[in-house]
Amino acid sequence: MVKLIAFTGPQGTGKTTMKEYLVNVLIGKGYKVMNGYHGVSTSISREAAALGFIINKGTSFASQYYMVCRYMMADLATRQVAEKLKMDYIIVDRSVLDTIAYIVLGEMPLEDKQYIEDTIINHFKRFKVDMLIYCEALDNIIGDEHRSDDIEYQKHVDVLMKHCISRNNISDITDLRWLYKGTVSERLVKVIEYMRTRWQV
Repeated sequence: MVKLIAFTGPQGTGKTTMKEYLVNVLIGKGYKVMNGYHGVSTSISREAAALGFIINKGTSFASQYYMVCRYMMADLATRQVAEKLKMDYIIVDRSVLDTIAYIVLGEMPLEDKQYIEDTIINHFKRFKVDMLIYCEALDNIIGDEHRSDDIEYQKHVDVLMKHCISRNNISDITDLRWLYKGTVSERLVKVIEYMRTRWQV
C-alpha cells in the first residue's frame, strides 16, 4: 500500500522545501514517489487567489469552502493515481488541515466556521495520512503576492492550528510529528531519522 506523508503548518515554514528534499532522498533510495498532489500545478491557495477568492487575512466562507473542497478532491485523486501506478510514497507539502486556522481568522458566522472545520476533520478521519508533519512558525518568513509576511499573524495562525489539532485529537488519528525551532535542513534530518526508525527507509 502506498504511504502518504503530508506536511502542515503556517505559510513560510519550509514545508515545500522539505517536501522536495524528502522526495529526492526517497527516489535516491529506489522508491517510487509521487511528488505533490496529482493535477495541482501550483498551490491550491494560489489557484483560489487566481479565481478571485480571498485567502489569509479577510477570507470568507466561500473562499475557504472552495479550498477545502479542492484539497479533498486532490487528496482522493492523488491516492487513486498513486495506487494505480503502484507508488511507494506520496509526499505533499500541504494538508486539508492547512485551511483550519484561516477559517477561525475569517469574518464569517460561527456556524459557517464549524461547518467547514467539521468537513475537514471528517475527511481527515476517513482518509488518514500515514504521517502528518507539523512545522511550527519560524521567526522569519517570506511572503508573496497572495500570502502574508506578517510574522505575528503567522504566529497567531500557528497557535490556532495547534489548538485545533489538539481539540480534534489528530494524534489519535494519524502519526503526528511536531517540528519545532530549527533550520529546514535540521527539520528534514529529524523526519528522515524517524522514517528510518518506523519504516526502515
